[in-house]
Amino acid sequence: MERLVTGIENFDEVLGGGIPLYSINIIAGNPGSGKTILVQNILFNAARRGLKSLYFTTVSESQFKMVRNLADFEFFDNSFLGEQIIYRDLGLILKKEGLNGAFAAVDDLMKKFRPDILVIDSFKALRSLVDSEKEFRAMVFELASKLAVWETTTFLVGEYIEEELSTLSEFAIADGIIYLYGQQERKFQKRYLRILKMRGTGTIPGEHIFLIGKDGIKLYPRMLLSQEELVYDVEKGLGLEVRDNFGIEGLDNLLGGGIYRGSSTLLAGATGTGKTLFSLKFALEAAQRGEKEPKC
Repeated sequence: MERLVTGIENFDEVLGGGIPLYSINIIAGNPGSGKTILVQNILFNAARRGLKSLYFTTVSESQFKMVRNLADFEFFDNSFLGEQIIYRDLGLILKKEGLNGAFAAVDDLMKKFRPDILVIDSFKALRSLVDSEKEFRAMVFELASKLAVWETTTFLVGEYIEEELSTLSEFAIADGIIYLYGQQERKFQKRYLRILKMRGTGTIPGEHIFLIGKDGIKLYPRMLLSQEELVYDVEKGLGLEVRDNFGIEGLDNLLGGGIYRGSSTLLAGATGTGKTLFSLKFALEAAQRGEKEPKC
């Protein structure tokens, strides 16, 4: 599968090599979670590889304010503007002609510029311009059909909360869903990124911490055990057929001869109830049976 390499440190590793080409991806999160910076970082990295991007702003933030806020980042390069990265504001068209007029303008500009990457920011803001969920759903599916013809990798950016990710119609057409959020921990705010969905590729699941600095986004993936470390060495033909005893008089009788070999057992109790002694006794019994390297 061909991919769009993001060029963001460790992000492509988490994505299994990058964003699948021609996919529709929603970048979701609360205001200030880093959505726009993430997408802009991807676009400027792509521009350095000769790719062209078309970025539509809607009713949330003007393109001029957006560019001004990007100027201090090291990935920003003013020479790309207008050629490799093309900004267009849909705000005025939306006010005069509504959503249908805006989508028609997007269609015309897509045909004119033939970009490799399309961004609509904020996509969620378009919801306020329609009268019903049914009407918005129809427009979303029409947009999805056009995106397939345009053969562009798409990012729809929006201020979505987590509860909306499973209910709103735009998430039904998304190939990828990337969710950004922050948590205040003592005096510091931690930023997290989760890939909730990515068709056509394997990803590293779970929460990944990221930082926003002068050089843009830097991702710190969560540690993932290799497949080899998750393989348990249980002798063939044993399992429920064989029990290992604790060597504690009375307990093995209560357990019907011990615990099943290859099973996992939770030994729980309050402080001082003997959990550690029970565990050590079990390990000692295993060593006396000749088990290799019993571990505690």
